Amino acid sequence: MTYLAVFVVALCGALVGTPLARRTALRYDIVDHPDPGGRKAHAAPMPYLGGLAIYVAFMVFLFVALLDKRASGTPLWQGVGIVAGATLMVGFGLVDDRFSLPPLLKMGGQVLAAALLYVAGVHFHFNHFSWLDAPVSIIWVVGMTNAFNLLDNMDGLSVGTAAIGCAYFFVLALLEPYNKQFLVAIMAVALLGACLGFLYYNFNPARIFMGDAGSLFLGFMLSVLGLKINNMNNGFPNLHAVNFFVPIVVLGIPIFDTTLVTISRLRRHVPVSRGGRDHTSHRLVLLGLTVREAVMTVYLAAGALGLAAILLTIARRPVSGGILVALVVAIGGVAGYMLEKVYRRSIADNAAARPGVGSRKSEVGSVPDGRVAATHLPPASSVPSSDFRLPTSDFRLEGLERQHDNPREPHRAARGHHRRTWFGLRRPAAGRRVR
Repeated sequence: MTYLAVFVVALCGALVGTPLARRTALRYDIVDHPDPGGRKAHAAPMPYLGGLAIYVAFMVFLFVALLDKRASGTPLWQGVGIVAGATLMVGFGLVDDRFSLPPLLKMGGQVLAAALLYVAGVHFHFNHFSWLDAPVSIIWVVGMTNAFNLLDNMDGLSVGTAAIGCAYFFVLALLEPYNKQFLVAIMAVALLGACLGFLYYNFNPARIFMGDAGSLFLGFMLSVLGLKINNMNNGFPNLHAVNFFVPIVVLGIPIFDTTLVTISRLRRHVPVSRGGRDHTSHRLVLLGLTVREAVMTVYLAAGALGLAAILLTIARRPVSGGILVALVVAIGGVAGYMLEKVYRRSIADNAAARPGVGSRKSEVGSVPDGRVAATHLPPASSVPSSDFRLPTSDFRLEGLERQHDNPREPHRAARGHHRRTWFGLRRPAAGRRVR
């Protein structure tokens, strides 16, 4: 009953707080402005501060949970470390949303937050290789924080994936035989409620962005849940052999997306830090899915990985867990190879459609206005050859160029026309920022 109450109140807190955050962002110009150069997809300013609503809805119940007698087994300094690190991430994110921080400064803040966790005792424990505790834990926290930041490239994608991860961490905490994971369970269910409350406003077509404040906060908190769930008692039959892989499998989607994009950009000699339309979700759209279908496909994959993590904890033999981990890795490798082929094919098709553009330049991977290549259509007159970026065509996909039909905001009205895609489907215009 405690968990249900926390979930409902966090959900309601986000549902009420997000519109307030939206109005505040518009009032103080904390918005994502359109880019005249064409990198950003939306045509009108989009308010940030959605992440602040998630943070407030979650933090209230974290403080309450720390006062609960069932959380008495958690040292106070661990709770302080979690709160301090999460607040630091939100602070850096808010400043970045407003003033755009340099990447190295943002990375420094993430390392500092990870170090606070380590000092507080929230980290991996390698029994026979204790010297690995600090570096692996810091890499995990920083990597997962950035992974969710990169995953925030379509409406509802990052926060929805985070909600699914929270749900499975909650289930894993409840399955722990000796009920020593109350803090993990209460954090997971509170964060789940806050994410779902915000998702109501962020699902396509989004009315507000959570910004870096939200994506950095979610990535940090899910890395914390991974660290805590990894250190629970070895009450499961096979947990002692494969416990390190449980949080990795639960959070497999952001790990997969970051790995795919990093390898793809390195292969194409493109800076990894440069934003582009080459993420997993964008490649699914290249296959012919709508934005909502692409996001829901990612949700299904995240759910399947969560089930695999549960099977991993209840496997009766260590070899069973090892086989399951190998199977997950193999499926991820095959999926990554196929999605890379889709993107390479789009590069080739686009180069054939635009013979005057060099192949190297066509692999920049940054897509103006969310367009997707289609060789049977004439080149878009609105995109000059000197500023050509892959993929490009004369149509826009729903969710990749955000437009709205809100009568109170006529400057965001949809353009009133539809264009044909590769497969003959007709889709209206919409959008999303570049990551």
